[in-house]
Amino acid sequence: MDLLIASLPLLGGGVWITLQLAVLAAIVATVLGLTIAFAQLFGGLVLRIVAEAYLYIARGVPLLVLLFAMYYALPYAGIMVEPMSGGVLVIGLYFAAFMADVFRGAMLAVAQGQWEAGRAIGLRTPTILVDIVLPQALRVAGPPYVNTLIMLVKGTSLVSVIGLSDVTFVGRQIIERTLAPFAIFGAVAAVYFVICFALSRCGAYLERRANLLEQFQEGEIRIGGESMGYQTDATGRRRRRSERDIARLRAKVGMVFQSFNLFPHMTALKNVALGPVRVNGMARREAEELAASLLARVGLADKLDVVPGRLSGGQQQRVAIARALAMSPKAMLFDEVTSALDPELVAEVLDVMRQLREDGMTMVIVTHEMAFARAFANRILFMADGKILEQGPPAELFGDPKTARLQAFLKSFREGHQL
Repeated sequence: MDLLIASLPLLGGGVWITLQLAVLAAIVATVLGLTIAFAQLFGGLVLRIVAEAYLYIARGVPLLVLLFAMYYALPYAGIMVEPMSGGVLVIGLYFAAFMADVFRGAMLAVAQGQWEAGRAIGLRTPTILVDIVLPQALRVAGPPYVNTLIMLVKGTSLVSVIGLSDVTFVGRQIIERTLAPFAIFGAVAAVYFVICFALSRCGAYLERRANLLEQFQEGEIRIGGESMGYQTDATGRRRRRSERDIARLRAKVGMVFQSFNLFPHMTALKNVALGPVRVNGMARREAEELAASLLARVGLADKLDVVPGRLSGGQQQRVAIARALAMSPKAMLFDEVTSALDPELVAEVLDVMRQLREDGMTMVIVTHEMAFARAFANRILFMADGKILEQGPPAELFGDPKTARLQAFLKSFREGHQL
């Protein structure tokens, strides 16, 4: 312990050099990585060839070899490079290749329709890229970008071989004088662990902030008598349930999305069978038999081996309903399930929902299909600006609306001959 305390000033200086090296190299890698990604996606033939060649070379040669080449080979050509500048340059150039793959993959993950929507309103490519594509791509790039930064930080330890006084180099010098490798290298390892742990926690925090599902601030949701999402303790404080508990309760509620959200690489049968196998532990053959029966129930017995891209919108929505039913839910949630469909396909989905109602399924439906809601619902809640303005039986809300907002809303539908 005394040895470590005595070595702290020297180690602290090495830590400061390591941090400077990591930050500067990360900036170089990020800027160059973005540039290479843009060249691959939007550059001409020559730029794409140059970018591809750079990636193959950078990824194919070990970082240590590049450091040796920079520091020991370049002087023979009359080029002298200072260790810090050389370390920043080599590490930045090396990890730029990996950053480029991260950014390129994230931009490719943005739906092509986003580009088409931007062009449809007259936006030029640079504007679409900055205002539409990059904000979405950065959310996708976050986790792999942080992982690459962590690898970069650990890669800085190799710069000690060219004489830069980073924390690894300082640690080796202290060991040569004290002959105490375990204590000193343990301290050096702890430094890298702390830096990498801080990066990973920052990445996890940003990811949670970017990908939170809707949460409620007041009230309570109960599924089968159990509070969903949160528990209230004896003092009245609300505490979030564990992710395991939340996942268990989610499995009791079927969710059908407005945009289908089917798994595009799986057939209709596999889309429906996946949940029972992975979550409920059902045997694959049994799950596929269940999936086939549910698809037949929604009128898709002849589409078992068809992927979502070859199904119509109404058919995809019925597959989504079958997938939700496969989990044997206690309730079903429908989020504007007909709004993305052509009018002639709406009836297909509404017929399935009517059948579920007749079978006794509890359903919560968000919809603008007023005629359907009037004939179908037991209870209607009219919401605006995130608040419930009025609620009650259909006959009451449609026959005698109390609020001016609901009156105006219903009037617009009646004038359109929808009621």
